[in-house]
Amino acid sequence: MTLLAEVLKPALKELSPGTAVRRLLPAFPRQAVGPFIFLDHMGEPAPAPGAPAGGINVGPHPHIGLSTVTYLYSGALMHHDSLGSAQLIRPGDVNFMTAGRGIVHSERPAPAGTAGTAASKPLHGIQFWCALPQQLEDSIAPAFQHVPAALLPEAAMPGATVRLLIGAGADTFGLFSDASPVQAHQPETLYASVEFTDPRAELCIRPKDAEEVAVYAIDDGGLLVTGPGGREEPIKQFHLAVVKSGSEVKVRQPKSAAAAGVRSRGIVLGGSKLDGHRNMW
Repeated sequence: MTLLAEVLKPALKELSPGTAVRRLLPAFPRQAVGPFIFLDHMGEPAPAPGAPAGGINVGPHPHIGLSTVTYLYSGALMHHDSLGSAQLIRPGDVNFMTAGRGIVHSERPAPAGTAGTAASKPLHGIQFWCALPQQLEDSIAPAFQHVPAALLPEAAMPGATVRLLIGAGADTFGLFSDASPVQAHQPETLYASVEFTDPRAELCIRPKDAEEVAVYAIDDGGLLVTGPGGREEPIKQFHLAVVKSGSEVKVRQPKSAAAAGVRSRGIVLGGSKLDGHRNMW
């Protein structure tokens, strides 16, 4: 029996001249995983031969009825919005903007000379849109949160490091006791980043961690999902694997990736099933 309900492939989307991303959500027939209705993987390497490399330079534009979540692995972005926020986003930070009744924001390259080794490298990161509960879409005021990397819970185990970007803690993955300081609006929202350095290390994802859950492979080494009885399902780079509802699975680094000396990073996302279909444009 398969461990995965679906495996979603990326679609190349050019947001503006010189700005391209790999988009995983929404994807037919799946609109979302938990509250996550958009998943854009931006930055190096270029999404396709001849495509823009993925640097982000998006001018002022509006949002309504959702939240945006930005997390960078390298490079830096400058966020401005109509609340008056002006925030430099560095690798490892979580930028969480609630559009609510309506907001306008821009995402521009970081100012020249931005300090920090990772911040000075080409842009590479993930951006989500999260749906708000239907009763809040038209009523909640726009808001902005920025949580620096140093304030996010991190759990180290032999051969792997896990960072809880959004989540209530309370034994998430059997690793965390502290919640992330990021305040999401949908119940049970889960967003974590994991990096493996040893194929013997395993991250256990249990049904109680999230009603709906998916795993995304960042690097060319991919990831491996294992289940009861030792059944294995590979996740290729840039693919989003939706775990079958009610399944307990373990995520680890493939032995081939370890032997080749390539990185094995991924993200885990999920939460309660959406309270109804969303129209997006």
